[in-house]
Amino acid sequence: MAKQDDNTLFANEFIRILLEQNEYGLQVLWKVFIPYVVYAISSVVYMSFNLVEDHPDGFFDKENIMSRRLRCLIVLGAVGFVSIEIIQIYMLRVSYFEDYWNWFMLSSYAFNLFCIFEHVYQFSGCAYDDMITIGAVATALQWFVFYYWFRLVPDLAFFVTFL
Repeated sequence: MAKQDDNTLFANEFIRILLEQNEYGLQVLWKVFIPYVVYAISSVVYMSFNLVEDHPDGFFDKENIMSRRLRCLIVLGAVGFVSIEIIQIYMLRVSYFEDYWNWFMLSSYAFNLFCIFEHVYQFSGCAYDDMITIGAVATALQWFVFYYWFRLVPDLAFFVTFL
């Protein structure tokens, strides 16, 4: 099962039965989905409110405690989820890149990390308007990934058909 892509894995009837059972479904919920929700909400809030502020004085800026906490949550979340993607890349090899949702996930993490580090360190010299555009793309990607989560988990699939 570790060598299957997400769509094939969650399409498997056995996996669906496991997800519908309380124990396994709760494990997925608490160990993957809830951390992803915290990561996604943190990045959407940061892109919406903090990206429009002046550049902070370093990553651990003492002026705005909430921005610093959001930055830490986003970077830790992205590193954690990228590590999961790296494990999948190792297991699936080339077939990992055949699924376009994997490209969405990787680009979402990349855009979020780029926005955070560019906002703090200004390493590429992006103009303010360009940063807002990149932040908007990062936020849109987060919403698409939420759609992906809703589609995979049977208890949340109702919301996909509802939309």
